[in-house]
Amino acid sequence: MGVVEHEALSEETRAAIREAFARGAAEQQFWDEHWSKLLEQYEGQFVAVSDGQVVAHDPTLDRLLEALKEKHLEPPERSSVRFIRPPDEILML
Repeated sequence: MGVVEHEALSEETRAAIREAFARGAAEQQFWDEHWSKLLEQYEGQFVAVSDGQVVAHDPTLDRLLEALKEKHLEPPERSSVRFIRPPDEILML
């Protein structure tokens, strides 16, 4: 029995979990399908996506998060953020 089907969870909670998983899968599909174009346009920048569209980008995470806050698109509830870099490049923070 998976977590979503566990009898201790209410149907409302199970539905919310299924919806969250579906949103996550759709979000990952967007990044996968558009990665090449995003890499071409925004390499070296943080990019935020909401509802399948780029809503902000900036080389610094702090400025990107501030822009998202002003637009009421704070992650992770309203947008997702990724740093755009070639897949073979190592990023050390």
